[in-house]
Amino acid sequence: MSEEFDKRDLNHDGKVSLGEKIGYGIDEAVKDAKEVAAKAKVKAEELKEKAPEKFAEMKKDIKEAADKAKVKAEELKEKAPEKFAEMKQDVKEAADKAKAKFDNLTSKKDGEAKA
Repeated sequence: MSEEFDKRDLNHDGKVSLGEKIGYGIDEAVKDAKEVAAKAKVKAEELKEKAPEKFAEMKKDIKEAADKAKVKAEELKEKAPEKFAEMKQDVKEAADKAKAKFDNLTSKKDGEAKA
């Protein structure tokens, strides 16, 4: 029967010392870090290749949004005098109604006081 070999037993003496555990842990961490760094490098290269295309898309989208906003602002500017006149008329009508109601109330009170 063959005994299973412990990867942490770096000097192959059949015992795993604290130093060997630490050394094995460091080796594994270094391997993992190298793998992560390699993947990050590949991803960074992919993003670097796509960056000009993405930047151009963003620039186009921003320009389209700015153009739409400019058109909307111009439309609102053109409608402003008309809307202002409508609002002025609405305020005048509301004031006239309020005055008529007030006059009606005061005339009723005057009529009651005289009677």
